[in-house]
Amino acid sequence: ITSSSSDVLFTSESSSFFQEYVAFDHPNGKLFEFTNPAMGVASFANQNLIVINCDSLGTIDNAFVTSLRTMTVIDAQTGGFTFGGTIEGQLNISNFLALSWAGTLIDLSTALFSLINITPSCRFISPVGTTILSGLANSGNIATEGRAIVEANIFNGEGTALSGIDTDDLQWIFKNNLFVDNSTKNSEVVADTFLTSPIVITISSEDVYVAAGGVNWVSDLSHRFTVSTAGLATYIGLETVDVFILSAATVSKVGGGEDILCTKIAINGTVSDKTIACTENNKPTSIVSQGLFELETGDTVQLFVANTESTANIELDTANMTISQR
Repeated sequence: ITSSSSDVLFTSESSSFFQEYVAFDHPNGKLFEFTNPAMGVASFANQNLIVINCDSLGTIDNAFVTSLRTMTVIDAQTGGFTFGGTIEGQLNISNFLALSWAGTLIDLSTALFSLINITPSCRFISPVGTTILSGLANSGNIATEGRAIVEANIFNGEGTALSGIDTDDLQWIFKNNLFVDNSTKNSEVVADTFLTSPIVITISSEDVYVAAGGVNWVSDLSHRFTVSTAGLATYIGLETVDVFILSAATVSKVGGGEDILCTKIAINGTVSDKTIACTENNKPTSIVSQGLFELETGDTVQLFVANTESTANIELDTANMTISQR
């Protein structure tokens, strides 16, 4: 379909609109204007489309489902797709190849979705000064129970991969994507915490584990975790995950001596026996606790210690704990 008109090529209101096996050359105007003011089940879907040239790709407002499948954009002079509406619809993009555009290719604007799927095998080659995907910060485009998944795509070129959206936003999951800018990363589930100076742990009962807390713990990394100055890591991600937890601590008995001192990793304040590590020495000794765990939203992780032979206090000269997704 070739047109030199400056008008919108296709306008659709309160009706589903499907296109398949079409090439468009419409250099002076917008391709699509889709509106669904009644917020019914009207959907916008295309498959096997080639846009040779257009002024902009289009505006899509309140589509119940938007599906952009096997679409190639060779040139969009002033902009890509801009979304609007509060219908909490669904956006599916797959096998999408974009070579040249101006402005933003996929602008979610303030639209609200229940599900966004950008996967798999999309390749976005962003020209200088352009943006591939733009939206609201802090998952603002996703409904309360919704999710956005971006997987197995290539974001390259000289423009910006993401604007407003961050791969750490809790309702967004970015995985197995290639970001050629070397600064944007896929979503991570990782945290660390470590002591900046020694602490003494008060032992009130023999062979009872207590938190290795205090206020001297700091963290360099906390993706989908919060970490307190007491070394308490809280998982704030929305998906249940399997993680590997590794902790090392240099322990000694206050006042000297060779009591058996042990560490364990605690989940939600309950120590895990499988992570036990012990030493019996008259000088500070490093021991390692580790284990695999399943974490749900709100679960906490912390290092605990015990003196199994007396109520003598324990000094931690050094200690650290790392958490990483398997």
